[in-house]
Amino acid sequence: QNTQKPRPRAAALAVCFQHMLVTQDSTENPRVLTWGRGQYGQLGHNSQPTDEVAAPTAVPHLEGRPVARLACGQFHTAAVVAGPKGFGGVLTWGRGTLGVLGHGDEEDRLEPQAVEPLAGVDLC
Repeated sequence: QNTQKPRPRAAALAVCFQHMLVTQDSTENPRVLTWGRGQYGQLGHNSQPTDEVAAPTAVPHLEGRPVARLACGQFHTAAVVAGPKGFGGVLTWGRGTLGVLGHGDEEDRLEPQAVEPLAGVDLC
């Protein structure tokens, strides 16, 4: 009898200008891993590292949340969080210049934050 746990699989990958993201799909603990350059918080680690993050590192705010899609720009990142009908949503983080994060301002976000006008919108 095989008692090994199944290995998590990469369900989504986003390649950005200077950072990368991947979802690690697991029924027990889905998560998003990021690495690369994060000077505007686009890695979602609640920091603005001056050096690159060289290894995939979990985004704490997304631990255990099923992420259906990932997207990114040069200095910002977005995730579509899956949920029961009416409970999904979009989270964004990174550089907020020109209002690209959708939070109604131009502030940088160091960790994923829900885009309120899209709360409950089913995008999957």
